[in-house]
Amino acid sequence: MKIAKSNQCLLLIIGLFLSSCTSPLDKPLNKNDFPKIKEIISSDNTLKKMKKKFLLDNLSMYLGFSELGKALKIDKSKISTYRTLIDDLKSEYDSTESQILINIENNKKLKNFIILTYAEAIPIDEYNGYLSMKLKFNNTFNKDVLYALINYKYVNKYDSKFFDENAKLTDEVAKDFKGEIDITTNEKYNEVSEFMYKNVPIEAKKELISKLGKKEANKKVNSDFMMEGLKIETLGIVFKDKTELMPGSEDWDYLEK
Repeated sequence: MKIAKSNQCLLLIIGLFLSSCTSPLDKPLNKNDFPKIKEIISSDNTLKKMKKKFLLDNLSMYLGFSELGKALKIDKSKISTYRTLIDDLKSEYDSTESQILINIENNKKLKNFIILTYAEAIPIDEYNGYLSMKLKFNNTFNKDVLYALINYKYVNKYDSKFFDENAKLTDEVAKDFKGEIDITTNEKYNEVSEFMYKNVPIEAKKELISKLGKKEANKKVNSDFMMEGLKIETLGIVFKDKTELMPGSEDWDYLEK
């Protein structure tokens, strides 16, 4: 009987010893080992600062779930080890970071997709008129574009917005979306024509008229005025393979700039 008790004590000692030698990374999530896990992650020089923050924030959240699971007497074997969860979170971070970097690059391409090189307002009367614009495409995408959705608006130096219109440019108009094209808005009553009638200068000053001639001087004054506040924005493009690209958020709390 004494021998049996001795064996039990020996097994208990061995169990405690092995338990103490087990890395905290290989233990199921628990509050007691979390400070050690923090130290391991914080001292890992292979991890970027924001990646460490991502790991610790999410581990803390999952730890709360696991403690709740224990309180509800859920099978402990279903609780992940720190190592398994950390590996999963690392993969999640890398995948998300990669996609965000792609989104940032695509948003830059969208932002520079169309460049306004010339604009002229041609009013007919208070209710009719149109804009004439020259657009230059900087298409750096590796797929053919079917059509682009654009927005054109006039915003003056006091941040007053006079009109805000959307348009669709097809590949029939813009060809391969490379080089320059001339486009005009429709002749109809809208915010643009009202703006042109009331705000766009028609007559140039005498000094400029004597220098360039009346027609060219008036055209220059009109164009300079329009170019000062006319903004062109690409709202999105659709490629010929039917995939779409719309501007999205570039920000992510855990992405290191």
